[in-house]
Amino acid sequence: LSTGGDRLAWPSFAGDGHFQYHAMRLIAARAKTGDDWGILIEVVQGDQQGKAVRWPATIQHYRYGSRIADSGGSYLEHCRVLKVPAGAGTLVERIRAALSRDADVFWSPAAKVIACLDLGVRPEVLVDTGQFAHVVGKQGGKPATMPSKSPTYRSVATVIVARDPDAFVPGAPNTKPRPI
Repeated sequence: LSTGGDRLAWPSFAGDGHFQYHAMRLIAARAKTGDDWGILIEVVQGDQQGKAVRWPATIQHYRYGSRIADSGGSYLEHCRVLKVPAGAGTLVERIRAALSRDADVFWSPAAKVIACLDLGVRPEVLVDTGQFAHVVGKQGGKPATMPSKSPTYRSVATVIVARDPDAFVPGAPNTKPRPI
């Protein structure tokens, strides 16, 4: 299991505990002027075993772009800690209940969170969605669809190059908040 600061190249659907996702969001942006671009994938994560919280509820950030030296995210470093509503049930149940009431409950405004992409003053948000076809890429040596072969991620590249949000093709969404 990973510890704080370990680099994760790409968000996965697989995994137990903290790495099991609850919801996912994709943001693509360009600098107001020039050629700089960035993609931020946010993943709501968190786990509890018994009465003790094993892993904190966070939004893990996976960063890619022209000004990002190390693509991906560093576990518990490139993240934002979540305030999960109190109530009955485990941490996972409370996270998923909050998401079922409002799928956007944990997301901050895109213009605020893309600051980590270093795109200058008021970058242009081109895509901001939690409904898209995510692919897991190469993980654990198992065959998988790579982002470069995904119609969704290929369309994100087109959106960025053309500065055309209408070119985004979300595909069949598989990133909706997970049910309780």
